[in-house]
Amino acid sequence: IAQIIRKLGGCAPEDVERVLVRCNRVVANDNADAKPTTLLGARLSMPFNLSLVLARGDVHTGDVTERDLHDERIRNNLGKVRLEADAAMPRFGSSVTLELRDGRRGEATVLQPLGDPGTPLAWNDVIEKFGRLTRSVIPPGSVPAIAEVVEHIERADGRILARMLHESVAA
Repeated sequence: IAQIIRKLGGCAPEDVERVLVRCNRVVANDNADAKPTTLLGARLSMPFNLSLVLARGDVHTGDVTERDLHDERIRNNLGKVRLEADAAMPRFGSSVTLELRDGRRGEATVLQPLGDPGTPLAWNDVIEKFGRLTRSVIPPGSVPAIAEVVEHIERADGRILARMLHESVAA
């Protein structure tokens, strides 16, 4: 949905008419909760995460917060998202159609999500994700040095990495 928003030149959450997601049957069954009441439920809900992307432009692991559960910009679009089981879709693939009130429409299909073996993350994206996921325990200034050691792990002394991580967490 983030790809579609960029292709359309942006949109506001209130501009959404409907969102159709063709996805694997397992996803359609297990991730369709349009009224999550817990943080875990929200993180597992495809309607919630798509509505979150509509409100923010993108979303990453760990970005869903307790405050988001009650955010009207997110909750107002939950009922507009429909998941449709498609036997042709791989387990983590989907095709999303976004329709806006002004008549604009966009579609994007992702058969292998970014980070899968067929679509690996670029090294800079890995570092950015590591920084996002560890920001509550590792100061951002420590991330480049840790990434440098990990990038050349075959030459690294594991004790150095362990010390760097320990010092970062203790800081």
